Amino acid sequence: IPFSTKEPQIFQAEIVITANGAENKKFIARSGNNRRFDYNFGAKNQVSTIQTDKIYTILADKKIYTETILNENFPAQNDFSSEWLNAKTDAEFTRIGTENNLTQYRVGFANSEILVFVDEALSVPVRQEFYSIENGQKTPTMTIELRNFKPEASSDLFVVPKDFKKVSAEELRKVLSEQPA
Repeated sequence: IPFSTKEPQIFQAEIVITANGAENKKFIARSGNNRRFDYNFGAKNQVSTIQTDKIYTILADKKIYTETILNENFPAQNDFSSEWLNAKTDAEFTRIGTENNLTQYRVGFANSEILVFVDEALSVPVRQEFYSIENGQKTPTMTIELRNFKPEASSDLFVVPKDFKKVSAEELRKVLSEQPA
């Protein structure tokens, strides 16, 4: 892979995934071994996971959380880049060029193609466009974009708010199952 896929030690950013006309937003932050993932970012049904010495799952709108011990059954998550970037694949990388500090690469597979835009100042992929190829026809299938990247992450991102109530994992799952999708 001709560009870095390693996650910075300290940062925060939004990840926006667009597929089939729908947009899904996530927020991710890291400060050393501390991590935070907010799924359905900005929505009423946002679910946050904070990893420190434990894993905390938080429902902000309900002001509840649960905690789990970090172990082999719940390993730490890492790397915000797409799984394909970290997998050993038979992809062919072609550098297309650089414009406005973004270097574009074409990644070719058997029946698909990905365009990757790497921010040279940040040294990370900030946009990935996925295409399927059938009978020579290229069809867009998904876009993953890194937005509002900051090379900082305040310590309060990795703390459960004090006024939140600790509940059992079963109670949290029950509340989650009752929420509209």
